[in-house]
Amino acid sequence: FWVLLVGGDDGEELIYDRLNRTIHMAGEHLVSITAPASEDEPPGRSSVDPSAAISFVIVAPRGDDTVQTPPAPADFESYYNFFLGMEDRLLDECDVFWDTNDGESGDDPLGCEITIAAFHPDWKFGATGTKESCQPID
Repeated sequence: FWVLLVGGDDGEELIYDRLNRTIHMAGEHLVSITAPASEDEPPGRSSVDPSAAISFVIVAPRGDDTVQTPPAPADFESYYNFFLGMEDRLLDECDVFWDTNDGESGDDPLGCEITIAAFHPDWKFGATGTKESCQPID
């Protein structure tokens, strides 16, 4: 797992930028350790499908920070929208790759290799089913 430490003076834009970069690094690392074995690898190493592996990126307050919870991304809706946008960009880069390579596999972009999922402490299904109590994901 990966931990992104944030402080009370970090702005939302900075945190989202760092979160985006950390998720990309985690995804690239996951792809690299699950890549098919090459001739240079030691005998016995086999490939693992990246879809069968999982990596977590956790946003946590810095140890020297008196804030008990990360300052941002605190509200669920902006956090959820960040992940929708990121997922769209990853899928778009995969679509462009396949469209320009006529279905030829090769050096696939990260969007073709990983799936992201967002978890937030305030995520929940609407309790009463009314629009006011539902999260955007409902």
